[in-house]
Amino acid sequence: MIATRKPIGKSPSNLPLQHLVDASDGASQLYLGQQWLRPGERVLDHTHPCEEILHFLAGRATVRLGSEFHEVSAGESVHIPTGELHGFTNSGDTELHLLVVFPGSSFAPTDIQ
Repeated sequence: MIATRKPIGKSPSNLPLQHLVDASDGASQLYLGQQWLRPGERVLDHTHPCEEILHFLAGRATVRLGSEFHEVSAGESVHIPTGELHGFTNSGDTELHLLVVFPGSSFAPTDIQ
């Protein structure tokens, strides 16, 4: 099935988020979305009751995983285990663009810390 184009909305951190593939497209086991952050913008530290994968398409980010911080850039992916405290900041001087993958058919419930 070809996914329907969806409008850009807001993430739990109040940043642009577009749902690409979700239950409205017939997905029952996977969710795919994309986000954009301007330089200095940040996704607040949070947890999910499931795993998450982030894949960075453009830009640079500082990613928090638990008590550790990692620098990532375009072409890199991050696996976030279930319940792991995480967040990230656009640490570059250009727009950060990334894909977000969750198991299930929607953006996972988010507990902002």
